Parts: sequence; C-alpha cells; structure tokens
Amino acid sequence: MLTSGSRIGGFIIGDLLGKGAMGEVYKGEQVSLKRPVAIKRIAGHLLENEDMVRRFKREAQVLAKVGHPNVVGVLECEEFADETGAKHLLLIMELIEGGRSLKSHLGKPIDWRLATSVVRMCADGLAAAYDQHVVHRDIKPDNIMLTSKGIAKLVDFGLAKAAESTALTMQAAPMGTPLFMSPEACRGEEIGHAGDLYSLGVSWWFMLVGKYPFEAANLHGLLYKHISEPLPPPTGLFDHVPEQVVKLVYQCLEKDAANRPASAIKLVEAIESLPAQGLLLPRDARELIGAGSGGNIAGGATTAATAVAGKVDRTAATIIGGGQNAQAATVPVASRTVAADLSPRGALAATVISNHAPQGAVAASTPAVAAVPAAAGGKGGLIAGVIIAVLVLGGAGAWFALRGGTATPPPEPAKPVIAAPKVDPPKPVIAEPIKPVEQPKTVIAGAVVPLPVEQPKPEPPKPVEQPKPEPPKPVEQPKPEPPKPVEQPKPEPPKPIDTSAFDAALASKKWDTAKAASDALPEPARADSARKLTKATNVQLLNTMKAAKPLHEEGRDEEASTLLAAETAAAPYADKAIRDMYIQLASTVRKAAKAAKENP
Repeated sequence: MLTSGSRIGGFIIGDLLGKGAMGEVYKGEQVSLKRPVAIKRIAGHLLENEDMVRRFKREAQVLAKVGHPNVVGVLECEEFADETGAKHLLLIMELIEGGRSLKSHLGKPIDWRLATSVVRMCADGLAAAYDQHVVHRDIKPDNIMLTSKGIAKLVDFGLAKAAESTALTMQAAPMGTPLFMSPEACRGEEIGHAGDLYSLGVSWWFMLVGKYPFEAANLHGLLYKHISEPLPPPTGLFDHVPEQVVKLVYQCLEKDAANRPASAIKLVEAIESLPAQGLLLPRDARELIGAGSGGNIAGGATTAATAVAGKVDRTAATIIGGGQNAQAATVPVASRTVAADLSPRGALAATVISNHAPQGAVAASTPAVAAVPAAAGGKGGLIAGVIIAVLVLGGAGAWFALRGGTATPPPEPAKPVIAAPKVDPPKPVIAEPIKPVEQPKTVIAGAVVPLPVEQPKPEPPKPVEQPKPEPPKPVEQPKPEPPKPVEQPKPEPPKPIDTSAFDAALASKKWDTAKAASDALPEPARADSARKLTKATNVQLLNTMKAAKPLHEEGRDEEASTLLAAETAAAPYADKAIRDMYIQLASTVRKAAKAAKENP
C-alpha cells in the first residue's frame, strides 16, 4: 500500500481509487507538469515473478505507442523506490476525470443507438491497438471507461489488473471474465483479434438485452456453452433493435473466428454504414452519462448526429435534451441540405436550405405528411408578407421562414399597392418595299431588251495518275531457337528441429525449464511450443482449481492452499483470464486458512 500525500519519483500519491488481488490504483499528480494522473501499483508478491514483470513492461511500452482517443493513455512504467527504500512497480496512466466504467451505467437494456455508438468507439480503439500488434484479451464493461463527455476508453490491455470483477466466486454464481471469453480462449488456445471482437460482441449483447448470452452455475458449464451451445434466437430479445444491428451482434459472436468481422476496422466500417441505411447514431454516449446508473433511456433524451456519405461525422453531432425534443440528423443531398425530424410525435418534417441563400439564412420547415396548422397570432399574415417580398425582389437567393408553436404579434394591415401608370402600346412600323435591282438593258428597234450574260463553262478536271503501289517484299523472320532447359537446383529437405528437451520438460511439468527450451527453439517451432505450454498450464490450473474448490467449501483451507501453492510455477505461462482466476482463488483460500489459524 502507498501512503496518500507521499512522493515516489516525480509523482505525488493521492487518494486510493481501487484495490484488488493484483494491486491498487491511486489518483496522483505528476509534479513536473502539474497534471493529474492515475497510478497503478502492482502487488508486491508479483514482483518476484520476473517473467510477469518483463511482459508487463513490454506490453506497457507497446500500448504507449497506440495514442488513440478511445484507448487510455500510458505515460510511464517503471520501478520506483519510496521514502523507506522499498521498491514499487508503478504504471502511470491518463486519469479519466469524472469517468466511470460502462458497467456502472448498466442494469437495464439501453437504447440500441447508444449501445452501438459505444461499440463503435471501442472497435475504433481496438483497431488502433491492433496496428501496434496489441491484443486486449479481456474486453468487458468493467474495462470500458466513459468520460464525462461520453467518450469510451479501453483500459487494461493485457496488463496486470485489479481483479474484483474477475473473482472466482465460491458460491454457485456466474463468474466474471469467463462470461466474456471467446470459444478459443475457453479451449486454452491463443487469443487473437477475433477473440477481442467476440468479447466486445458479448458486451454489446449485454447492453441491448440486459443479460449475458450464456450463463451457468459453474465455470466448466459456462466454458462449455461458449464452445458448443448455439446462441439464443433473436425473437423476443431484439424486437426493439433494427435487423442490421442484430446481424452484426450475432456475427461478432460466431463460434468460428473466421466467420466474425475480418478486423476491428471492418466492424467500425459496418457500423458507420448504418446512417446510409436510415439508422442514425450519436457521436458519443453522453446521454448514457446523463441518464445515470442503470437507467433505461430508450424512451428518454434523443440525439442528433451528422451522417456524411454513409459515415458518421464525429465532429458535427450534438446532444439534444429529452422529452419532446426531436432527433435530427443532417445529410447532404445534391446541392441542398435536408434535416429529418424523427420525434416520437410522428410528424415527419423536412428542412430545405438553398445553397444560394445568404449565409445564416433561416430554413423553411414544411410538413411532409400533414399541413402545418396556422399558429396563433397571424402566422398567415407573416407568410403572405414574405411571399409578397419574394415576388417584389425577384426571388433570387430567396428563403422562407415558418415558425410554429409560439404566438407572434398580428401583422400590420397591408398597404394598398399603387398601380403602375398605363403605357401606350407601341405603334406598328410599316416596312418600305424593297426596290428591284435594274438589270443592264439595250434598245433594239424601239424595244428595250435585256442583254444576255454569257457564263464561262468550267473545264473538266484532268485525271491525276496515281502511282501504283509496289507489293511489299516478304520479310524473312528468323526462326526462334528453342529455349534451353534450365536446371533447377533441388531444394534440400528441411532439417528436423530437435524439440526433445521441450517435450520432456513439458511432460514432467517443469514449466520454467519448458519455457527456456521453447525460447531456444527457432521459428516456427518456438511459436508452436509456446502454444503448447500455454495450453498445458491452462489445463493444469483448471484441474487444480477444480480440486481445491471442494476443499475450501468443506473448510479444509490449509489443504486447498497447499494444493494451489504447488502450481505457482505454472501460473505465469497460462492464459491471463485463467491465471487471474487462479490468483484470486489462491488469495481467498490463503486468507481463509490464516483466519482459521488465528481463530481456531
């Protein structure tokens, strides 16, 4: 434990924010920059495991490169000595002021628009992490933080973490992390990007339905359902959710990883295509923050978002208060902008703003279904006045303003229009006849006779002799020589890789020796042996927990503690979710055994 007000390195320790079997999280301050930070201290007993410390630092370094608004920022990871000289491994992270986990806001199903917006932000963060080859491995509402502005941030990317929500409970109740584990994780296989999308799909399901897709009375039953049992049919569960969204949820929860979205960015693109299908989404989950914990906001406040070319514009969306406020979305159409009113009152109105109107002009709103009733106080007079002004000014770049729902002062009586003076019609212009042109004449015997004009006869064109083309001489083509066969060197058969040292250590359950032997192997044998080691330690820990649990329930905590302690060497190489459950169970049994000794 760290003392509030003490200083370690360049940080001042503040209030304790959370505590678990893996360590504690404190609010702190970075002295050099005077900025608040979150300080995570790793539990002292984990510092003895060099492999875990090494992997912890490596993943922290990689995560620090992500730099995405939907991923919590990592500032520093280092060992520090306190004022007494004791060493502490600290992870310095971005402090999410006023933030709470997504789980604290759940309790009942939430509106599908908000749930889908949260999933989009999380998938965006996962895509940025995948670019740095980081896999989260523990996506769930506990690890999704919402800022005071409704921005979702992913935390705990495979790092040592507070394990309150992942505790292996002693009662016959659903577990924490296993509720979100992918089928491949349940089988003890390596978790990739598709495993994160499965866990995100379970979180999506939980937000929409208010319960998990699979629940069981014990760990083994839950793992079996994730691996083998089909999903419940959507009828009765997703009646309030559009079919396109339901299809994406079920795709994320496919048993076969190859049938899930190809990547996190593909899931983001699929969600961002929904506005083009008429399914508008908010930019953030600010309404969920305002609704409070466990509130069902499906019929509450509404949200405005801007959809551009089928993608959500994340800079233009705004939040509109609840009640009777309309849910509006702006979509560019050709040379004008149309805003649709989707309010629950059912009146669909369209707003058209000419691009040729002066900047700042007020748009005219006319009903698309029923006529807008005349407002009290002379709305008709205002309309008539505007129409007359448009006709007088010529209508170039004109715009209409209709404002309903509020009373306006009666308009002044229209002044009589003075008729323009009459203008006499123009007099017709009579064209003078065209005088004929006189031809030259001669006088013969007292009579005037026009002289004939001789026209010169055109000479016929002389034929031009065309030179006769000479026939082309045939060109002799050289005969191509047949290509000479090239002798290909015969590839040497690959030399067999000796994995006997690893296989022997794995068979004898010497985990550290097996790990060292695996690291010494060349690729791809190294990766294959690492998977075998993870799978073997997963099975070992699960079997040990299965045997220790009945002993604990019978009050034989000393025996259970001894049984669990024998597998301490296997824990660092097991899958993180199973390792966390093992650590939590061992801690619980150890505390119970200690209490039994002190109070026999």
